[in-house]
Amino acid sequence: SIVALVVLLVVAYLTLGPGAEPARPAVALAAAVPIPSPRPPIKLAAVQATADAVFTLTPGALVPATPPKPTAAPPPASPAPARPAPPQATATPSATPTSAFSPTPEPTEPPTRTPTVTRTSTATPTETPTNTPTPLPSPCDAKVAVPRLGVGSGFFVTFTHEVTGELAFNWPAEGGRILVYQDKPPELGDGQSGTTEGVPSVQAIAQGTGGGGTLNVPNREPGPYTVELFNASASPLGPGEATVHYWTYGHCP
Repeated sequence: SIVALVVLLVVAYLTLGPGAEPARPAVALAAAVPIPSPRPPIKLAAVQATADAVFTLTPGALVPATPPKPTAAPPPASPAPARPAPPQATATPSATPTSAFSPTPEPTEPPTRTPTVTRTSTATPTETPTNTPTPLPSPCDAKVAVPRLGVGSGFFVTFTHEVTGELAFNWPAEGGRILVYQDKPPELGDGQSGTTEGVPSVQAIAQGTGGGGTLNVPNREPGPYTVELFNASASPLGPGEATVHYWTYGHCP
């Protein structure tokens, strides 16, 4: 290249020095100046080494490229045996890629909580059970409505005497008789009260007459009793009202 040629000329000039002056008459020069000794021969190897060094250190110096040697073309490859085509793969649905980074939600202000009213529980007073007083026996004066009675017929009433004590009966009908039985005579039939003909065959524990007087039966033990109001007169009686007195624990009609 041009740069390499210039470098070679500079190296040659520095090695050989400036050019010789023009020739003068040989006689005169020979008398005045001694004949110089001949210069040593130029060493081409040293010049080549210097030029190589300059090429190496000089930026932009280009080494002439050596053209590549032509190579023989490779022999044609023999055709490979045909392989059976692989089975066609069934397309598998690929999962939709999910982004590893989710969008950062915008900050939202926390909701304002509405204060709730806390109810203060009040202690419910516990009711103290009150002792139910044991009922005390008391006398009962039951009023009995006596229907109209024919001659020889009567009306009976059965009651329960619950405490040992007296019994008392009052029937203001003139000509009537009061008969008291313990339990209930079977001749009187069913029911707590009703009319009957005649008097039972069972002996009465007490008996009295009607009118203004009262029949008292003292110290009778608890149990069922029956009183019959019988018309012993020669004419019908009633209707009227009689009173039956006995003791009970609040079972007074």
